[in-house]
Amino acid sequence: EMKTLLLALEGARGGQALLLAIEGEAGLGKSRLKWEISRVAREMGFGVHEGGARAFGGSAYGPVAELVLSTLDLHGRSSAKDVQASVERRARDLGLAGSDSHHLADILGVRPSPSPLDHLDAKAIRLNDMIALRGYLGAEARVAPRLYVLEAMHWADELTRAAVEAMALAPD
Repeated sequence: EMKTLLLALEGARGGQALLLAIEGEAGLGKSRLKWEISRVAREMGFGVHEGGARAFGGSAYGPVAELVLSTLDLHGRSSAKDVQASVERRARDLGLAGSDSHHLADILGVRPSPSPLDHLDAKAIRLNDMIALRGYLGAEARVAPRLYVLEAMHWADELTRAAVEAMALAPD
C-alpha cells in the first residue's frame, strides 16, 4: 500500500490534489498508514489537510468543513465573521468566482443572512456547493501540492459523502 501511495504522491506534485481514502477492518493499520503517508507528504512539500467524521454529533459536511478550515489555517472555534472573511480573501486570491465564496461559506456553516444563495432551492445550493468545493480545492493544489485526508468516513452523512464524491472527480 505504501508503494502505491508514494507513486500517487509523486504524480500529484505537479499541481494536482491527492485525496487519500483508506478503508478496511479495525486493527489493520489504517491510522498508521495515514500517519506515515502524511509524514512523507509533508517531507515532500505537500500541505496536508485533514477532516474526520464523527459517530455522533457530526454536522452536515463536517469532515469536509474541517478539511477546508485547515486549508484556511482556521479551526472550528473561529468566529463566523473570521471564517467568512478568510473564505472571501482566499477565494479572491485564488481567482475564484465571487459566488464560490458564498458556497464555501455554506459548506462551512457560516453562510450570512441575507445571502445571494437565498433565492436558490436546496438542490441547486448543494450542486453549486460541490462545484465550488471542487474548484477551491483544485485551485489550492495548483498553488502548492496538497494531500487531503478524510478519516472515519463510514460515519459520514449523505451530504459529506456527496462532497467527497465531488472532490474525487478528475479536475476540470
